Amino acid sequence: MVVDTDAHQGSGTNSILSEDPNVFTYSIHVGRSFPTSKVEGSMDVETVRYVEGEMYLNQLFTTLAAALDVFSPDLVLWVSGADNHRNDRKGQMMLDLKDFMKRDEVILRAFLGNRIPVAILYGGGYNRQPEYTATIHRNTIATAAKVARQFGR
Repeated sequence: MVVDTDAHQGSGTNSILSEDPNVFTYSIHVGRSFPTSKVEGSMDVETVRYVEGEMYLNQLFTTLAAALDVFSPDLVLWVSGADNHRNDRKGQMMLDLKDFMKRDEVILRAFLGNRIPVAILYGGGYNRQPEYTATIHRNTIATAAKVARQFGR
């Protein structure tokens, strides 16, 4: 399973994996943004432009749970994304650092708590203050280490 929480649709991933019935692609992204032409994946969730953190997280958690109702992955490749930050030049989302931490914790608990391994890939990040991009990616890895320890991994 590929889970893409970067602000833009995982159109490349969808293109490459569209014919493989063994892979489920999930992408939550701004609906009206780059790329302008979307490539259909297993589950594409479009947010409104400039979505606030709480609305985004509710949409993410609800739809990701629905994806797990129809597909049971052996492995998750998670494109975490940092361009969802409110100060990003290209992401068009309004998440703050607390929203990212909640996103990361819930996603990682959902998979690791069900004994599904997760490989985390960085994605996006064009913050007006570049240190925020690094901080977001660093926090995701720190959260993964914390959650993994809690589940004895």
